[in-house]
Amino acid sequence: MLPDPAAPAGAAATTTLTASAPAVATGGSVTLTATVTAADPSQPVPSGQVVFRDDAQIYGAAPLVNGTATFAAAIIAQGAHDLRAVYTGDGTFDESISAPVTVTAGPAATTLGLSTSDATADPGQSVTFTATITATLSAPQPPTGSVSFFDGTTFLGTGFVTAGVATYQTSSMAAGMHSITAVYGGDSTYSPSSSAPLTETVGPRFTVVLSAPPATSTLGQPLTLTAHVSPAAAAACCRECRCCSATPPLLSDRPG
Repeated sequence: MLPDPAAPAGAAATTTLTASAPAVATGGSVTLTATVTAADPSQPVPSGQVVFRDDAQIYGAAPLVNGTATFAAAIIAQGAHDLRAVYTGDGTFDESISAPVTVTAGPAATTLGLSTSDATADPGQSVTFTATITATLSAPQPPTGSVSFFDGTTFLGTGFVTAGVATYQTSSMAAGMHSITAVYGGDSTYSPSSSAPLTETVGPRFTVVLSAPPATSTLGQPLTLTAHVSPAAAAACCRECRCCSATPPLLSDRPG
């Protein structure tokens, strides 16, 4: 709504507009605040309503309360929007339009966190990797889509995003150290992102017991230490660990 040049002249008023943020996620809301003041300080506080719009559409209207009107505008279309507040006037004051305030709508940038249910797993043990999406801008809905999980450059599988979280479970990782990463593909509201690498170690766990004779040692004389190595979680394994997928350190059980 623009001022009508044929309307009777009234007192002049000035309208200013501010936005709660310069950018929002597509479909997100920005709070617009319009302040209308009389050009002549002796005049009363303007009343009536303010219409909030850009060049393409009207977002809505709000009444003035003590010279101020606020409105939460949902920005659906991507791109830069020059928003304006149009004061429609009252019985005392003429209509007035604020200067434009630019608000940009687009996909929200994201960061991707990655965690594991057990960073040191046994061979054949089930491990769950969890990717959590965090957005830099608020939006009316949480992230959707999928997350791909990789072991180095080898694709492991895909997890679908629910409430900003995706998981992938596996029990087939070979013994050794693995560099796990996750990649979020993004959606219409949120941008893609990748996690930092996470180290997953797969291999049998061993218990090392170190013992020494109870006698008091003499300065300068040799001291015999004995290391006993055994699987921590598989008592049936032999000393050479023939039933495990890795071999424990070669430490002697004999003194010397």
